[in-house]
Amino acid sequence: MGDQSGEAAQRIVDTSSSFSDTWMALGEKEHNSQIISSHAEHILYDEQNLPGLVKQATKAVADFEKRARRLLRFQHASHFQKLLFRVKHKFARSRMAAMKEGKNLISYASINANEILNVLQKCEKTKLSIEENKYKKQLQAMRVRFLRSRWLIEVIAFYINSIDSKSVPATPHLAGILSCSFESEEGKYSVSFSLTDSLKIEIDLTCPICLETVFEPVSLGCGHVFCFSCACDAASILPLEGLESACKKSKCPSCRKKGVYVGALHLKGLNILIKNRCKDQWEERRKRERTHRLQQAKEYWNGQLAMIMST
Repeated sequence: MGDQSGEAAQRIVDTSSSFSDTWMALGEKEHNSQIISSHAEHILYDEQNLPGLVKQATKAVADFEKRARRLLRFQHASHFQKLLFRVKHKFARSRMAAMKEGKNLISYASINANEILNVLQKCEKTKLSIEENKYKKQLQAMRVRFLRSRWLIEVIAFYINSIDSKSVPATPHLAGILSCSFESEEGKYSVSFSLTDSLKIEIDLTCPICLETVFEPVSLGCGHVFCFSCACDAASILPLEGLESACKKSKCPSCRKKGVYVGALHLKGLNILIKNRCKDQWEERRKRERTHRLQQAKEYWNGQLAMIMST
């Protein structure tokens, strides 16, 4: 088995070399226009066995998530916070630079996901031991983690929103690496992102709680996505209190896993994408949410006032 996985590993190095060269060139030649530091390591699958491949895949996923968090933290920050980020991390001022970094991250995820698939297909042709099957399952999990990453969804949404906004010129260098399509069936929307000719990500935009298109979507620590207000209702808190006020024992409405509200992520980019592509439905939902939240806030503060008056 070592020889088989070794061949697969060598093939991955060969097929990824051009991307690695591009990545390093961006780090050396365009440091001043890159959001992410050039010293960050690009992962190549150079081990000669399955445990080594799992280790490299794990590092690749962690590297991607770290870089995506930094890019999105910068994009969602206030003007003052962005200024501090630029000073601390030597970030570029240009939105074009951020788009280039988004493109790099999308390519990074899709290439690694495809190369993990190549290893798995190689494994299918070989009889594996019980131990080797465990490593194979871990590789499968890493690929799913890449393609189902909430960070990848947000980076893709940010990239498409930037092109839609026409805040930067749609140059061939940036446009055309992916396509986005919305589909509606009985008023329920889903979105498909085609990263390459053979790699597509499909996301159901229906909230499992209200059964409507997600509004102000949040991804809990387990990865399940809900409307912000629906997630708050499930945790028995008010939207004005925020998800961070949820009890640590609060469970995900879908998988029932505890402690998932601590790592909740507001999918701001996805919300903007839905707003731009489903304008009428989004605006109608916004009006309903506004009325509902005003009523909730009124009841909350009336309750607080009554409690104070009774003491």
